[in-house]
Amino acid sequence: MYFLLEISYLVRELDEKKKLRKFMRIKSVLSEDEVYSVMSSFDPDRFINFVIEVLKNVCPLVKEV
Repeated sequence: MYFLLEISYLVRELDEKKKLRKFMRIKSVLSEDEVYSVMSSFDPDRFINFVIEVLKNVCPLVKEV
């Protein structure tokens, strides 16, 4: 679990909320197993950096801390 968020919650929210998918520019939602499979291919630091870069692209006005 990264960022203190359960994958099942993340998948459920994306699946149920069209506005959230639109905001994140996601056309289809991965299953929990698919998310875990992707996450397992990264070491934790690399995964966090990947997520930060994705968020920068989605929300470019957010400044780095």
